[in-house]
Amino acid sequence: MSLVSLNHYNRSYFYPDDRIQENLSDITKLHFDENEFQSMITETLKKRKSANIDIQQISRQTKISNKNLRLIEQLKFDALPPMPVKKAFILQYCKVVKNLTRL
Repeated sequence: MSLVSLNHYNRSYFYPDDRIQENLSDITKLHFDENEFQSMITETLKKRKSANIDIQQISRQTKISNKNLRLIEQLKFDALPPMPVKKAFILQYCKVVKNLTRL
């Protein structure tokens, strides 16, 4: 049995074999659950369209580019900046749309 190391946030973790390291690779993605975010974005997009909120208005409030907002709405997560920026962009988008639809 050999030890395998996994570097995460400048910390080293040692595991007894490769299988454990492979199973833990998802943890190093900062718990980004695509299915959870897809449903949240789909609901938010419906709210935005029903309230006639322009994507440029969201861009002005969030300081997220129109391009990245469109990628979020198209569920193209791989084209977004890396984690944790990706997660922050998505959460900020949903928060702003939620606040704008309350008005």
